Amino acid sequence: LVYHNTIRSVPETIRGLHSLTYLDLRNNQLSVLPREICALPLQVLLVSNNRLATLPDELGRMEKLTELDAACNQITHLPARMGDLRNMRSLNLRSNQLVYLPRDLTCLQLAFLDISSNKIATLPVELRHMTSLVDLELSNNPLTSPPASTATVGYVNNAKPGQKTNKTVSWNRDVPTEKLSFTMRREFDKQKEETELIEQLRQIIETRLKMSLPQDIAPALMDGVVLCHLANLVRPRSVGSIHVPSSAVVSYETTKLCLIRATVTRAVALKF
Repeated sequence: LVYHNTIRSVPETIRGLHSLTYLDLRNNQLSVLPREICALPLQVLLVSNNRLATLPDELGRMEKLTELDAACNQITHLPARMGDLRNMRSLNLRSNQLVYLPRDLTCLQLAFLDISSNKIATLPVELRHMTSLVDLELSNNPLTSPPASTATVGYVNNAKPGQKTNKTVSWNRDVPTEKLSFTMRREFDKQKEETELIEQLRQIIETRLKMSLPQDIAPALMDGVVLCHLANLVRPRSVGSIHVPSSAVVSYETTKLCLIRATVTRAVALKF
């Protein structure tokens, strides 16, 4: 554990640590990782917030590696044979300089993959086969053609073609979490619980209004401003004053929410 120092290099003698399974090198000034690290029986390797431009070519030999965090570096490409990391479950490559995602990466049984804030324009179609994914982060990429089928994976933060931060969320309740780390499992359980509560709220609203709401209404039901407006539509002036932050104004004025408002208004009119 040498987290948050000013380390500029890792000595080759690290290969002598034959029992090392956890290595935290985050927040240093590393520009290169020695290949000797790849000979260690590491299960967790954390190298985020350094100055790395590449990862060792031998990375694919780390058969026991389950988590790799290389976020916030300057990595332009990934080493070959990363698809050999069969035990990898969590891969964080956020905020690098990646321009594409290697096809063999889609062979991994990942639960978490973060490639947000890179320069990736297209995604491999094989991404749809990564059914083990629970959390996929794609935001802040100049995506032009993300496969529509990415919505079939677990919990997806996707980006629309040509845009940087539009989000589509889909939770797969059947994804097993018993093999995830405690921190990841706790976060996934929280997301799962929130999704179930939103679904319950949706059912309550549908029962009250005696109508079906749009299938993609779930994200809107997480917006407090939207809920206040919906409450006033069901029972006028039930919420006397609604504070609308600037971000919520943009959210509420989207076409989808206008459609929801019109739909609910018609339902209320028919009801009364």
